[in-house]
Amino acid sequence: MHTGGGGALEIFLGRPDLALARLDSAPGQLSSNEPFPLWWEAQAAGYAGNEAHAREKLAEVVEMEAGFLSDMSELLSRALSDDRHGVKEVLKQTAVCEMAQTDEYFPLYIANALARVGELDEALTWLEQAVSWGFTNHDFLSKHNRYLEPLRGMQRFEALIEVARKKQREFVT
Repeated sequence: MHTGGGGALEIFLGRPDLALARLDSAPGQLSSNEPFPLWWEAQAAGYAGNEAHAREKLAEVVEMEAGFLSDMSELLSRALSDDRHGVKEVLKQTAVCEMAQTDEYFPLYIANALARVGELDEALTWLEQAVSWGFTNHDFLSKHNRYLEPLRGMQRFEALIEVARKKQREFVT
């Protein structure tokens, strides 16, 4: 749990409140000197709708100058502040887009920030990348990820959910 792993599982199962409660109740495991657990705490808070808590933890990670995690924290912090221009600037001026090529979650994270500020086409492009790279949790995408709400009902989004559903079925069988 010290890396946010248990919290991440709860988030992706659509239970961010439980993830946040677990992270908050693990006092010896969440070090204020470690950016990764704070970043996951911010994720849980954001997905749970507690944006003030999320922004507070994101700001702590940004202040740590923790490279990629600080850049990712700045990205979501700007999105949660409805700063469309700031989100675009972070994507231009940091290695976030480059690092997003290393994992299926990071393109989703970028999609979340872009959808939050109304950049829906660009959000869908990043989301397509996440799904093509293996993020196939269609329930999380279609029901539990609050940032993707503006995309729901869009034909391109719904088609992508079907792709994720199919990929997940293929993986399970």
